[in-house]
Amino acid sequence: MTSPDPLALPAFVISIIGLCVASLAAIVSTVSLIWQIVVRTRGAHRVIAEATSGMMLIDHTGKTGPYLQITARNRGAAAVTVTQWAIEKNDGSGNALTIAVPALFPPQPSLPHVLDAGSSVSFLVLASQVAAEFRGSDPAAAQPVIYLATGQVAKGKRGQITFD
Repeated sequence: MTSPDPLALPAFVISIIGLCVASLAAIVSTVSLIWQIVVRTRGAHRVIAEATSGMMLIDHTGKTGPYLQITARNRGAAAVTVTQWAIEKNDGSGNALTIAVPALFPPQPSLPHVLDAGSSVSFLVLASQVAAEFRGSDPAAAQPVIYLATGQVAKGKRGQITFD
């Protein structure tokens, strides 16, 4: 008859402890990875483009307008640089014409413009100048566009641009 190995029980206990430590390490590393993904995505910039039609302004000569206001809003936690803005006109043929005609009044923010976290910047264009580009086409297909220094493009929703 063979005698039991005296090191079998300690080896089994050590292997169970090793399994528990390895399982705990896997759980902690998974939680850490998820936390890093959340922090990195929330810490980045998130720019949205919006358009507001029918803006009327008052200067020293009286009421002017209507203006079309294009707004870039940074909802992220990091600053980003806006290099250009435009209105993208889709004519239905697959071609997109990009137009940007800044108004002389009021003075526009200079480009490139650093857009801090939680801030916004607005650009104005006379609605009559943009409406001339939309003769014969539907302005509801157009959308505001913000170009960023990172190479990304933030496009707004369609249907925000009207010429009432």
